[in-house]
Amino acid sequence: MGLFKNEGQSKDDKKVAVAKYKGALKALHANQEREEKAGIRHETPEYRRLNKAADDAAKDVPWIRRLPESGQPTTSTHLCVPPVAAGGTRTPQPEGTQPIMSLFSSRMKSDELAKVKNNSGKANAAAKLAIAANGHGVTAAERRKAQAALVDAVGKRQAAKLQEAAIRQAGGKAKGLGRLFG
Repeated sequence: MGLFKNEGQSKDDKKVAVAKYKGALKALHANQEREEKAGIRHETPEYRRLNKAADDAAKDVPWIRRLPESGQPTTSTHLCVPPVAAGGTRTPQPEGTQPIMSLFSSRMKSDELAKVKNNSGKANAAAKLAIAANGHGVTAAERRKAQAALVDAVGKRQAAKLQEAAIRQAGGKAKGLGRLFG
């Protein structure tokens, strides 16, 4: 298979392959809409069969012809299932099926997720303090206040590490052994 066309295929073979691919996609998307309307939120054997048929048909079609046309769905994100229902229990799946996870879904319980978000917020605040403590975009008085607040929040050693990381992230040279080891 070449970059833009499949070598060894006649024009008629290419047209048949593209028609077969478009038909397989159309059947796959029709099935997805039916399953969505029926409230099915997991991979069914029919979905897997149609998805495999679309994948097999795509092998004979150049990548440029596989790009979605305007108005066509690009992904099957509507099948994404929320992994945890209200109350912290997992949503039951029919036997022999696997849930499809969305890009931003999580298998964590809500209290674990809240803890991680809290820690992330603290890390972001410490990073902002480190940037201000380095004097980026602040006055000298604000820099001193940020330095003191950073040391109070995380300690002297961690404050120095955060400031060094902020300098390196801004494109500055590393200090000490960091110059040698990156």
